Amino acid sequence: MILKSIEMIKDFGVFTNFSGSDVKEFSIHNIIFGWNYSGKTTLSRLFRCLEMNNKHEDYQSAKFRIKLGNDSIVTEQDIQSNKLTIRVFNSDYIKDNLSWDQSDNPIKPVLIVGKRNIELQNSIKRRESEKERL
Repeated sequence: MILKSIEMIKDFGVFTNFSGSDVKEFSIHNIIFGWNYSGKTTLSRLFRCLEMNNKHEDYQSAKFRIKLGNDSIVTEQDIQSNKLTIRVFNSDYIKDNLSWDQSDNPIKPVLIVGKRNIELQNSIKRRESEKERL
């Protein structure tokens, strides 16, 4: 199922009372661009909420209505049960999934990809510190 349009966003960052009536419908693949501080990252965070099936920690009381390709509606109340296949690449994705290991090793930095791999790398660092302390 694809996203068709945004009907409404309330209390989600810069989108205090947004109506999507004048916005072009989405396609299968979409790139969002615009001026700095125009709401690109905030909008991508809304889509990331749909991807992750969770409300954003900073906007727990936000409300939205998104129309899908079959004209059904997804709202903040459906966020945990929606079955949409959405992929968002934004600064939050980079923070959660990409990490440049900047340890004091003589080896050049290594890019660590994936949230689980980053967690494993951090666990290794904690254990190495504990080992040195002991």
